[in-house]
Amino acid sequence: MTFNLCQDCYEWVLAEDGRCSLCHNMIREASESLEQEIGPVVRALGEVRIATKMLPDLGTLYQTTNGLFFLPYHFEKVTRIAHRPEPSTSLLWTLAAIIWPYLLIALPFIGSKSSYFESQDVHSDPLTEGDNKSLAEALTERRGSIFIPHSTIEAISPRWRRWKVQRVQRTAILVTPLEDRHEFARRLETVIGA
Repeated sequence: MTFNLCQDCYEWVLAEDGRCSLCHNMIREASESLEQEIGPVVRALGEVRIATKMLPDLGTLYQTTNGLFFLPYHFEKVTRIAHRPEPSTSLLWTLAAIIWPYLLIALPFIGSKSSYFESQDVHSDPLTEGDNKSLAEALTERRGSIFIPHSTIEAISPRWRRWKVQRVQRTAILVTPLEDRHEFARRLETVIGA
C-alpha cells in the first residue's frame, strides 16, 4: 500500500489495489481542470494542525473561492558547517594554568572545536491571495495536502480547542489552530457564513 492523491476525495490516501481507501474509486492522474476546481486563494485562515495518521499534520489552512485547502509545511533538513570564533581558552583554564603550570601542556587540546555541523528545518513560503496554480501543484506533489470543496462541507462546528469539519460521505477532519483561537474562529466564521 502506498499514499496517492485521490482526485475524487482531493486528499492523500492509502491506495489498496489502485483504489482509494475512502471512496473506493480508482486512483487516476491529476486532471487539467484542478486549478479551476480548487479556485484561487482568498486568504490564509491560519496555521493549524490536522488530525492525520502517517501524513504531515502541521501547515496552513487557506480559504479558496471553492472551499478550504490545507497545505502542510514542507520540511527539509538543511545541514551546513558553521565556524565558531577561535578563543584561545576559557578564563578559568587560563587561571588554572597559571596556578598549576602542567595545565599549560593540555590547554591547546581543551576547549571547543572551531567548526561544527549546524542543522535546521526550513519550510516553504506562504501562498498569496489569488494564487491557484501553486495550490494545484501542491495538491498533486505535496503529501498531506487536502482540498475540501464547499459542496462537500456538511457542517463546521467548534469542539474544545479545535474545529470539526464534517464532510458529506467522508470522514470528518479535526482542525486545531496553532495561533490565537479567537482570531482563527473569527476568520472561520466568515467561511461558514459564505
